[in-house]
Amino acid sequence: MELHDEMGGKEVGEPGKSEGQNNIDSPLEQCKPERLSDCSLSEISCGSLASALRSNPSHLRELDLRLNNLQDSGVKLLSDLVENPHYGLETVRR
Repeated sequence: MELHDEMGGKEVGEPGKSEGQNNIDSPLEQCKPERLSDCSLSEISCGSLASALRSNPSHLRELDLRLNNLQDSGVKLLSDLVENPHYGLETVRR
């Protein structure tokens, strides 16, 4: 759970609980793709992550979501970003 460590001990939370999306936005700017694997992301977390990536397109090219318990709908939210060249995301691994 390297993302957990990057966040100074904060778990990746669901929106509306504690700091919500702010828990994801700040560390997202510094995260490497492989650090999103095995960190208990949910469908709601994927929605927040997709929203953060849409509002702040980054240099992130690959998103590794392996070892998370994700449903197809959560992955689809992120995969849609791959289809739009504006966001620069090229690969979503699951």
